[in-house]
Amino acid sequence: MSYQFSSELITPEMAEIWLQGMKSNRPVSLSNVKFLADQIREGKWVDTGVPIVFVGENLIDGQHRLRAILETKKTIRNAVVRHPKNKNQDTIFPVLDTGSKRTPAQVLSIAGHKSYKLLAETLRHLAIWNFVKNEALIAQSDFVPQVKLFNVIRNPNGFFLLDNATYLDLPNRFVNVEASVRFGGNKQDSSNPTANDPLSRGKWAFFHYVFHSIDTECADEFLLSLHKGVGRGFASSGQPLAQLREFLIARQQAKKATLYARDGSIQDIVDTYLHIFSSWNATRGLGTYKASKLNGSSPIPIPR
Repeated sequence: MSYQFSSELITPEMAEIWLQGMKSNRPVSLSNVKFLADQIREGKWVDTGVPIVFVGENLIDGQHRLRAILETKKTIRNAVVRHPKNKNQDTIFPVLDTGSKRTPAQVLSIAGHKSYKLLAETLRHLAIWNFVKNEALIAQSDFVPQVKLFNVIRNPNGFFLLDNATYLDLPNRFVNVEASVRFGGNKQDSSNPTANDPLSRGKWAFFHYVFHSIDTECADEFLLSLHKGVGRGFASSGQPLAQLREFLIARQQAKKATLYARDGSIQDIVDTYLHIFSSWNATRGLGTYKASKLNGSSPIPIPR
């Protein structure tokens, strides 16, 4: 028999001993250890059959899982493969962890969701916005600092758990999100993809869900007017909705000339939230909006 395979309960004490027997391994990723530890703490750890691997007493794969066990001081079940000590580990180590991890979009596709790429993008930003918005409301603030949103977008798992299991649950938390995804998917002019559309499909879907959660009728009028550039909000160029569209179209032109943060960058997303939420509130008579006065220090208003 070339190796032994077993499913074992691994205690913190065992994890410590096994790590001490590790001769060499790749550098530790603290973010990966934290991610795994969060899964364990929240009861989301699942033994998938991907093993911790030994050659003799030398640990050659699994150090991040073992360090997560030590950090949480909890026992988990995991598969373990033990190769004989005379096995040439140089033939094993190069091929460990070379498989591609499933993306959230792939997981949603396997679960049967349609438009899974756009759905994954929309769910990510809904989860992030929901987190920063709720933190602000708990602090009794109507605004989110730009730097807070920027940091959470950059590394959401540094603030809350956003793994593939969470993505599978998010459609249940954000009820009817598929309708927003359909709305966003329909906002791309396939016959003229270079037309002046102020937002990407993912952003259309995100704002559709956020605004429909507040006021369905106002959301439809606001978004459709923003898309077409017509309606009551365009009676004069100084109105919030007209200013917003002018700003977004000008920004699109600046992106093409590489004078502005590229579409989809973190700063691009933060700026979009700032301007659209400000214009939405102003359109509803709940604030003011002057595009030229908003900058990197302006807090992002919570839409009402």
